[in-house]
Amino acid sequence: YRQKVEEAKKQVVGTVTETMSSTRIPTAFAAGATPTGSYAGQVVAQAFRSTNRAIDVAIQNVGGVRTDLLTGEITMAKVIEVLPFSNTIVMINMKGSDIVKVLNEGAYYALHSGSTGAFPASAGLRYDVFLSGGEYEVIKNVEVQDKTTRQWSPISNDTVYTVATNSFTALGKDNYLTFKRVRDANSTVFEDTYILYYVPLVDYIKGLP
Repeated sequence: YRQKVEEAKKQVVGTVTETMSSTRIPTAFAAGATPTGSYAGQVVAQAFRSTNRAIDVAIQNVGGVRTDLLTGEITMAKVIEVLPFSNTIVMINMKGSDIVKVLNEGAYYALHSGSTGAFPASAGLRYDVFLSGGEYEVIKNVEVQDKTTRQWSPISNDTVYTVATNSFTALGKDNYLTFKRVRDANSTVFEDTYILYYVPLVDYIKGLP
């Protein structure tokens, strides 16, 4: 069994042409300059978003992405090093206003609790980050991308979107309290896919040109 595992870990699933950092907290950057933050976290979120056609957006706490995606071949061993926990992919149906709230919960907690890993990376969402913002004022001007047209528009407070996240934050951990609140209010909006969260990353990388 151990021999089979070691052979599987050597399997190459893709290649990185430029290192993508797992820097947890973004820093200020000049207009037009390359944005800072966790590029590895964004890739993981994008993989989550591709898990199911019903998923509109995805959110991943950057601390759950344990290493950079370094230039060179990506093996199964590297994927497991990046996402080493036994988390699964969870789908939650929630209003746009709750998405904005949960993003701010993670971001503010990351900036003020010492638990920097709570900062959110996302796919299908983009937003401005104000590092000096108060509670619920760190992340503003949230936009959502239509999966069909690829067009961006301001998130609608009352529209229900399907969010993918990992089973850790889905339980309200890392101060993602609104995930838990939405689930507790109506369990039917919550679905654990039981797909280990490194599996979508492997599939996503293999599907790239």
